[in-house]
This record gives sequence, C-alpha cells and structure tokens, in this order.
Amino acid sequence: PAMVLPEEQARLYRPRPELLPAAHIPSLPHYERLYQRSVEEPHEFWGDIAKEFYWKSHHTGPFLKYNFDVTKGKIFIEWMKGATTNICYNLLDRNVNEKKLGDKVAFYWEGNEPGDSAKITYSELLHRVCQFANVLRSQGVKKGD
Repeated sequence: PAMVLPEEQARLYRPRPELLPAAHIPSLPHYERLYQRSVEEPHEFWGDIAKEFYWKSHHTGPFLKYNFDVTKGKIFIEWMKGATTNICYNLLDRNVNEKKLGDKVAFYWEGNEPGDSAKITYSELLHRVCQFANVLRSQGVKKGD
C-alpha cells in the first residue's frame, strides 16, 4: 500500500462523492489492488483489459511473453503478437455509436490565460477525424504509408 505523508495529505485531490460510482478508479485502495494484480497476474490483468477492445484479428501466440532478466537471455517483450485493431474505432466510433457518448466531452483544452479554453465532443472529434482521413486519401495516402 502507498504511504501518504502528512504534508502530502493536503495535496491529495478528493473527488466529490457523487462522482465516485462512475469513476474508473474510485479510491486509492482500489488502485492499489489493480496495481498489485497487474504485477502478480499480468496475463489475466491485461487479458481482461484487452477484452474491452474491438479486435480485427486476435493474437496468434501467447498473449504476453517477456524476459526482463539479463541472466536468462535477451531482454524482450511480445504483446498479443499477430493481433490487429483500429485504435480510432475503439476510441471514437464505439463511444459514439455503441456507448452513446457522442455529446460527452472527449477532449478539454485549457490555455494559460483565464477563459482561454476549448472542448470537443466525441461526435465532433469523430467528424473531424473522418474529414481529415478523407483529406489524406485525396492526397494518395494509403494504409501502411
């Protein structure tokens, strides 16, 4: 478990209680449990997260293969070798079309000057991404370029 020193206590951000039910990580103990599982059971931990994504094709070998010990050979990591996905689809299309979050803010920017800010919803961002993809296609950019 993480240790919080008294001088750090004042710097902790505590969200309003009504926000906690929808939070991905509602508390520090919850985070600590997730972290511990990620270290002790990495295959299961990351496997559960991977199930939340759309995959065009699934991995063909072990889900996770690695060596971080130089005494056991070359350092390497292989992650879902052979799997393919579309990150844009996972981030935008699914949030707009499946989860119905189109009107929710996807990105919020705040400048250095008071009142200097901008926000864009998932639907607006998806529309702009599609527009730019069409610009790239019109310029001859193809998959793999």
